[in-house]
Amino acid sequence: MASNRARTLAVAAAACLASGCGGGRGGEWTLPNGDLAGTRSAAGAKIDSGNAARLGPRWRFRFRAPVSYSGIFASTPIADAQTVHVQDPRSNVFALDRFTGARRWARRFDNRNDGPSGLALGDGRIYGATDSDAVAARCENGCVVAPSPHEQARTGRAADISV
Repeated sequence: MASNRARTLAVAAAACLASGCGGGRGGEWTLPNGDLAGTRSAAGAKIDSGNAARLGPRWRFRFRAPVSYSGIFASTPIADAQTVHVQDPRSNVFALDRFTGARRWARRFDNRNDGPSGLALGDGRIYGATDSDAVAARCENGCVVAPSPHEQARTGRAADISV
């Protein structure tokens, strides 16, 4: 039951983001809950009580991580003008074409992090977390640009990934 609910929420959130009802400018939803205040407000949205019943999914994305106590999906999708980013309970991040749902890239960490997790976008980077590390990656390809604390300790390198 919880797994079906999580899948339904993921599809609904992706449909909402793909239709341009995100919280930021131009339908972008770059932070969990829409903005720094966590308002979950979709200012200027074209969805209202008069047309909500006519909405349907534009595309679907199947999560393949094992179901955890949080379900199969435990974070808010985020989106910029072209891409929806999602994270599964194994900390894996997926970039999906906002209009077709086609996978642009996947960054696999395979670290259990039952969530709720979350991603954020800023300055051409996507920020997230695994079970033990904060991570920054390039939005266009998912390449990690900031070393993890484990890598920092091993190599002596450090990176500030705050937005």
